[in-house]
Amino acid sequence: MGISDVPPLTATQATPEQVSVIESPAHLEAQWTAEWETVQPPIDILGRTFAGTQLHRLQRNPNLWIFDFPNLGIQGAALNRVATLIERTTTSRDRILTEAEMVEQIARTSQGDAGRYFLGHDYQIEDLAKFFSLAHRDSVPLNAAEQDLRTLLQGLGLLESSEDGTWRAARPGQAVITLAAASSTPSPSHLSPFERLTTLRHELSHGEYFTNPRYRAYCRHFWASRRSDEQSAITRGFALLGYDPDNQELMINELQAFLWEPQAGAWLDLELHKAGSSLAQLRTAFLAGLDQAADPISELFQSEMMRHIPVEPPGDWGAVRRIRPMAKTVERLSP
Repeated sequence: MGISDVPPLTATQATPEQVSVIESPAHLEAQWTAEWETVQPPIDILGRTFAGTQLHRLQRNPNLWIFDFPNLGIQGAALNRVATLIERTTTSRDRILTEAEMVEQIARTSQGDAGRYFLGHDYQIEDLAKFFSLAHRDSVPLNAAEQDLRTLLQGLGLLESSEDGTWRAARPGQAVITLAAASSTPSPSHLSPFERLTTLRHELSHGEYFTNPRYRAYCRHFWASRRSDEQSAITRGFALLGYDPDNQELMINELQAFLWEPQAGAWLDLELHKAGSSLAQLRTAFLAGLDQAADPISELFQSEMMRHIPVEPPGDWGAVRRIRPMAKTVERLSP
């Protein structure tokens, strides 16, 4: 299925007033359970066609926007070409792929499954502005989902257009992370519950990196403190996944995200062993440094998302959900 075959987002009426403000990301992890309905009924801000697509902001980090898509296909149609422009190693940083080129790219890297090209996405608003500006500069046609994503971002006050047709971040320093809905039964168009949990955790760590200068500075310092052979091993590992090895900032950002996940990164561990290191050693040093630093991570990131909350295997998903208490309140964003 080509990119154009995926239905549009129909996001013409989205405004900041239609975004929910949630106390805890636990709401998102419980979305596919019955408990979700008692806490937050679906907010259909993107039109009846895709009821269930939701936008959220966290009360304790209003600079981070969470786009929660109803399936992987819609998420991919809206953001796969952005991911290719910003992060992929085999493509130009100054040109958007055509739809035909995008199909070829996905065929090479994810067996033709556009929905699983990326399970989640994370971007600074400046990245999204760059994508839409290049599309205008080069007269690259946007698919329907990309057009509606741009309309949505503009309606939320995150992007603004210039007289020359280019786009800029209306709110610098803010970021967007995305994930898709889960299905309790195997589905090519949905994440599994375990994938949704790990994707949310992974993307939230990127959100912390983008929106918390203290944490970003700590991660850069941690990278600089590693031996050169460790840095090379990490870079090789991420290059194997298709990330641009010439983008050091991307390497640092991806490393910190994988260091939070005990069961992720086996391929990276193999590269590190060649350098006489390991992912476990890096994780220990990373967390020890955080303990000694002066409040480098936000209270939300520490208490709600990462510290002291283990990632369990899929078979024990219920136990994972039980140790994450549901937040008590959900508030609408004030105009």
